[in-house]
Amino acid sequence: MQKVLVIRFSSVGDIVLTFPALRFLSQNQVEIHYLTKAQFAPLVEMSGLVHVVHTISDHASLKELLLKTESLKQISFSHVFDLHRNLRSWIVVKVLKAKASRIRKFRFKEFFLFIFRKKIFNWIFRPIDRAKEAVVTVGGAEVTTGILLDKTKETHIIDLPKNNFICICAESAWPQKQWSIKCFLELAQILSEKGYGIVWLGLKSLTTPPNSLNLIAKLTLPQTAQVLKKAKLLICNDSGLMHLSEAVGTPVVTIFGPTTVEIGFSPRLPQSRIVEAKLWCRPCSKSGRFCIRFVKPYKCLQDISVQNVLTYALEVLRNGSMQPYPYKSMDVL
Repeated sequence: MQKVLVIRFSSVGDIVLTFPALRFLSQNQVEIHYLTKAQFAPLVEMSGLVHVVHTISDHASLKELLLKTESLKQISFSHVFDLHRNLRSWIVVKVLKAKASRIRKFRFKEFFLFIFRKKIFNWIFRPIDRAKEAVVTVGGAEVTTGILLDKTKETHIIDLPKNNFICICAESAWPQKQWSIKCFLELAQILSEKGYGIVWLGLKSLTTPPNSLNLIAKLTLPQTAQVLKKAKLLICNDSGLMHLSEAVGTPVVTIFGPTTVEIGFSPRLPQSRIVEAKLWCRPCSKSGRFCIRFVKPYKCLQDISVQNVLTYALEVLRNGSMQPYPYKSMDVL
């Protein structure tokens, strides 16, 4: 059996978006190896599609990277799929000297989008689709249907609500993409009063309101996936947990401030919803670091009310069971 290597070092959302590509490779009867950072190895293993996960430390030096690559040379890969396309992955590809395919980065499209904004962008281009691009890089054509993580292992999590609970993640990798913590807390209180259990997920400390279960920084990635799988809904910012939630079949209501669907990281499940403000200045960047509004900066997040998010959350909860892919256009404010 031929052996192939897939490279994606980080992070949660980006790795989940490579799973459709792994599914395509698995259908071609190849032995899949995956190179990533150590902290994301459990996430890759959850896919159930990878035969061997190879890791480097989270802050690996060049020496460590070269040593790891030298050990990988002993495996004799027939093909290397670089789904990260940074300097480190380029070094691995060059040292291995195997046939390789590298994912596109869409630098020009992103530049055009951030300069001319979405209206003009959509006259000329289609929105970027990161998951589809990963599939194309490994030789496929379309993103396959179905839940991406259906083999999450069951572990006991103390005091997890029996049913009818909602997960909330109030953080993002970039603080400029985070909706107000005050608004998240108010929303959680309203949903709690409506009879829904509230479970908080994430990595950063947060004071939670009464009648909520705080699991922030207390779970592994597999445990987080298990909680999301049992939840009715995840309410979050544009973040990695948004993709993880959809991968286990749980729809999301996600708050997009500086970002838009055109960048390529949007939810894909038909029942998921994006809450966003219609402003001419969006999107400004992938991280939100470059807000150009001198008066009322980050208006894109401030203009989203608790009622806006609550309306979409209740709509998703009323719709019942989730339906899988393909992508469906999202509602906006």
